[in-house]
Amino acid sequence: TPGLTGADLRAMIYTAQLLSHKAATSKPKKVDFLDQEKVTECEEVKRKESEKNHPIQLKPSLKKSPSTEKPPLTQEHFIEAAEQSQGSVTPSEAKKYENIYARFQTGKGENTAQQQKATLA
Repeated sequence: TPGLTGADLRAMIYTAQLLSHKAATSKPKKVDFLDQEKVTECEEVKRKESEKNHPIQLKPSLKKSPSTEKPPLTQEHFIEAAEQSQGSVTPSEAKKYENIYARFQTGKGENTAQQQKATLA
């Protein structure tokens, strides 16, 4: 992930979550092409018939309410979020950090001799 910091990656994940939520809430609604009045009459007749044969028993629902369910997060959401995201580390800053890391690995700084004299004196 060149050019991206941990904060950039976190922002990308939040963007993917928002895209997922937006996609889940913008799905088209189911459309009935039947005459609603006739459907209501049929449902009423069915309900009365079932009440005669079986009394209504309420059962607790084990499903979560729609407001607490999280929409699925897919790879497509991450890809789209990555396309929208920009890194906050410029190439010059990345080069500066690489130089600092290289000095750290070798244990040599630019002014190590002067620092040693100052610390030994």
